Amino acid sequence: VEAERARLSGMPLIEVHPETVFAVLGGGPCAAAKSTWEGQQERAALLRGVGADPGAFRGSTGPALAHDVLDAIAAAWVAHLHREGAAVALGEEGEPIWHGGTPK
Repeated sequence: VEAERARLSGMPLIEVHPETVFAVLGGGPCAAAKSTWEGQQERAALLRGVGADPGAFRGSTGPALAHDVLDAIAAAWVAHLHREGAAVALGEEGEPIWHGGTPK
């Protein structure tokens, strides 16, 4: 409901799927589940590879689970790319469409 209200008000909206973000960054699906230590370390390393610092949030996320924080950082990174005109959109049939530059 909130998203529809925002869209109707003219706010640009993008849909982000964190596991897709991690797959793009890693060149394929992550090897370990996001709820495992290995999976969280894998995703944190991918985020560090694009300049994000998941460690900066240590101790300041309240009751949020670690994998949810990593997902939020991935979504924020995509929002930044979108604002810069460098986000990757996946077409209806899964064909990538590049917008300004290439993903890292």
